[in-house]
Amino acid sequence: MKVRLLLDSLGCFFTNGSFCDPIRRAGGEVVSFMPMLPLQTRGSANLRNHRKIAVFDHRAAAIGGRNLAVEYMGPTPLKRRFRDFGAVIEGPAVSLLDEIFLADWAYASGQPIARLHDALPVGVPAAVGPSELQIVASGPDVAGDPLYEGILSLVQQAERSVWIVTPYYIPDEVLQRSLMVQARAGIDIRLVVPARSNHPITDLARRHYLRELQQAGVRVLFYGPGMNHAKAILVDESAGLWGSANMDLRSLFVNFEVAAVTYSPGDTARLATWMRDVFAHCKPMPSTARPRFFPTLGEELSRLLAPLL
Repeated sequence: MKVRLLLDSLGCFFTNGSFCDPIRRAGGEVVSFMPMLPLQTRGSANLRNHRKIAVFDHRAAAIGGRNLAVEYMGPTPLKRRFRDFGAVIEGPAVSLLDEIFLADWAYASGQPIARLHDALPVGVPAAVGPSELQIVASGPDVAGDPLYEGILSLVQQAERSVWIVTPYYIPDEVLQRSLMVQARAGIDIRLVVPARSNHPITDLARRHYLRELQQAGVRVLFYGPGMNHAKAILVDESAGLWGSANMDLRSLFVNFEVAAVTYSPGDTARLATWMRDVFAHCKPMPSTARPRFFPTLGEELSRLLAPLL
């Protein structure tokens, strides 16, 4: 069996060396995407492969927000385990995820993409269910910003509701204003973020944006206790999106990301059920006056750093 493990160099800085040697000794291949060390022109700590894709026998694939780490999954329950969201899919969409993975692998490994394609099964996997899925990749290897533009289109075309679950919220001005305009128009806009995430500086940077949303009529909900790492959007309970991208500048404009979009009633109904369960573990963000000088200074400094977070 061929096993390939593609690791983001920065995200796996402490585990992409000898930690993975057992996989290599067993015959697996492990490659680091844009290595940070030694310094080289191809490497960049700014360009991160944030995609989470697992493909099995070219017939099934998993896509979502989970990393391969004990905080996200494991054989025994863990009190500090993150909540997350993903799906296992079969059918033609798997071929698209296969292509995305192989393109990333070819770039990171230096292996010819043609040789990798030669090893693929002939033909596209047959449909196995009624779901209609769209796979969207974004990043420096994709023209334009299709994932960001897709999210913006979903938000701006909503007629009844926009529900967003994200671990980090540092938007650009257009997305922020679009949510505010829709809320003022009477659309049910809900944004779920962790009460406390695993990155305190992003919690500080988000405060200004969350206050603006709340003042515009958006229901800002704090999830807790625990960390919710899921990234999902549901619009009018008829279109759903989930994947690897956070609602922040880095995910939307810099990172290599991937997401799935569904318009199938069964899938959106399951996503709506999951989101309502998330809402049940949330509390509304407290309405507070503008913070005093030092907290405000911290927020402004964090916002200046936001594009780097």
